[in-house]
Amino acid sequence: MTTPEPHTDSLGEQIVAQHPEYTEPVLLEEDETVPPRPEEDAADTLRS
Repeated sequence: MTTPEPHTDSLGEQIVAQHPEYTEPVLLEEDETVPPRPEEDAADTLRS
């Protein structure tokens, strides 16, 4: 197992400092009232 390079944390901090919106999770679906697509229903059935 390799350890991360010391500069990777500072690089991430620099990116977040330039783009604070990257710390916020992305809302994938605005409207939760949209019914699932048929393939989503099929995937849920296979998982259960």
